Amino acid sequence: MTGPNGPHLTPRKSFEIWKETVRGRSRAWDATDRFAARELKAILQEVALNHIQAAEYERATLLAIMGHDLRDPLQAIDMVVTLMGRGLVSNADGVKRIEYSSQRMQSLIAYILDVSRLRTGVGLAMNVHTISLAPLLYTTFEWAQEAHPGVEMTVGIGDLEDGLVDEDRLVQCISNLLSNARHHGDMRFPIQVSARRSGDQVRIAITNRIPAGVAFTPGPMTSPFNVASSRNPRNKTGLGLGLYIANAIAVGLGGTPEVDRVSDDARFTIVLNDTSSSKGTTR
Repeated sequence: MTGPNGPHLTPRKSFEIWKETVRGRSRAWDATDRFAARELKAILQEVALNHIQAAEYERATLLAIMGHDLRDPLQAIDMVVTLMGRGLVSNADGVKRIEYSSQRMQSLIAYILDVSRLRTGVGLAMNVHTISLAPLLYTTFEWAQEAHPGVEMTVGIGDLEDGLVDEDRLVQCISNLLSNARHHGDMRFPIQVSARRSGDQVRIAITNRIPAGVAFTPGPMTSPFNVASSRNPRNKTGLGLGLYIANAIAVGLGGTPEVDRVSDDARFTIVLNDTSSSKGTTR
C-alpha cells in the first residue's frame, strides 16, 4: 500500500497475495539434521494418528450408545402403544411408561449434545442467577429418592443462603454424581449427601461405599469414554460421561470438583466458590 511515507507492507493485505519460493538459502543439512527431521516427522505422524484413532473410537462409541440406549425406549413406546390399542394397558399407565421412555431418550440426547459441545471447545451454556440453594438441593434429593426408592440416602444440608448458579445445570451435576454413586457404590450402605457453607464457599458432597474387591483411585473427572466404567456389570453402557459433564458444569459455575477416598468410601465434592458475592451473568 502507498501511504504518507511511500509504499509499505501491510500484514492483512500483503500476505494474502504474497507468494515466494525460496531454495538453497539455508545452511546445508548434515546427516544429524536429516535424522532429526525424520524423527520429528515420525513423532508428528504418530501423534496425528493417535488423535485420529481416539476420535474414531469416540465416534463409534457414541453411535453404539445411541443405537443401544435409544432402541430400548423406542421399543418400549411401541409396545405400550400396541398394548393400549388392544386395551391391555390403561391410558394413565401407558402415558406414564411413554413419558418415562421419552425422558430417557431426552436425557441421552442431552448427554451427547453436552459432550459434543465440550469436545469441540464450545463449552456448556450457563444461565447464572441468584437462587436459594437449600430448597433446590432438597427438591433434587427428594426427586432422586422417589425415582429410586430402593436406594437409601442420608441427607444433611446446612444453612447455605443464596447462591449464584445455573439451577438446571447444578441439578444436572448433582444428578450425575448420584447416578455414579448408585451404579458404582455398594448399595447395602446408604449414599451420604451433605451440603454446607464455609465463608464464600458451598461444598456439596456425595459419598458412597466402595464395593469389596473394587479398586478405586481418586483422579480428575476430565476424561470421557472411560473404559473402566463399561466393565461394571451394573453400568454396562456407562463410559464416564456423567462425571465428565459434572466436572465441566462445576468448572463452568466457577467452582472446582474434588474426588477423595475416605476409608472405604468414595467422595465426590462440588465446591462452589464466591457464590454469594459475585454478580449474575449469562454465559
